[in-house]
Amino acid sequence: MKYYIIIGSSSQSENESEEFYMKELMIFEGHEVEVLELKGQVLFNPYHVGMCLDLSESAVKMAISKMNSKQAIKLTNFKVKDIDFRRLHNTGENFLTESGVYKLVFKSRKPNAEKFTDWIADEVLPAIRKTGSYEMPKKKQSSEDRTEIMMMNARSRMAQTYMKLAQVDTLSSTYKNVLVSKASEVLAGEPIIPLPAIEQKKAYSAKDIGIMFGISANKVGRIANQHRLKTAPFGEYRRDKSQHSAHECDTWVYFDTVIPEFERILGIEVA
Repeated sequence: MKYYIIIGSSSQSENESEEFYMKELMIFEGHEVEVLELKGQVLFNPYHVGMCLDLSESAVKMAISKMNSKQAIKLTNFKVKDIDFRRLHNTGENFLTESGVYKLVFKSRKPNAEKFTDWIADEVLPAIRKTGSYEMPKKKQSSEDRTEIMMMNARSRMAQTYMKLAQVDTLSSTYKNVLVSKASEVLAGEPIIPLPAIEQKKAYSAKDIGIMFGISANKVGRIANQHRLKTAPFGEYRRDKSQHSAHECDTWVYFDTVIPEFERILGIEVA
């Protein structure tokens, strides 16, 4: 089964268009992706993107159902009648915007999903926006072109850093969702995955708990480990600056819910 990247104009003859499509066929790791530019907006076939990301057709459909109009657009034959494009299904077909592509990327568990975002940001979009096709411009890049590409590369690297942090096992699910949301915002240039609602809870360090009960912070940690108190809902890991270096580290903080547990274990009541 072949998927073609459809690029061209209505002024081309049928034979010229077919030859042009074959010449401009773009492949990501063996998968051909259908892309078109309509009224200045680059749109992607969601199921071809899904194949690149190892997502099933049902997973892609589910993701599209949760996207807004800035992320997924339904095209009909009437909307594409003025461009040289294949005939669409009678009821129309959904296509992804750049934001929609990035949102779909975050649904993938494929190890090299980041490589796909690099391909989109570094090769596909700059080429289409400069020339209307995937053929890179022959002329020397202007300083503005180079600056734009450098900025896109920087956004991609920053988003990758957020996503790598989100894979840290010790982080709370809330913190992971925050990092994923920020990564998508950096890539797309706008918020596309809402930040989770964060309940503000008072947090205590092991030293704080130790002061309450007249014991050392180390003993607090030992008791917490012995009685499995370093679990929700007694606290969570948070990213904080290390006391011994300039690096950040994951530090466990306790919530009010842990105090009655220490009172029970130590036989001491605190005010």
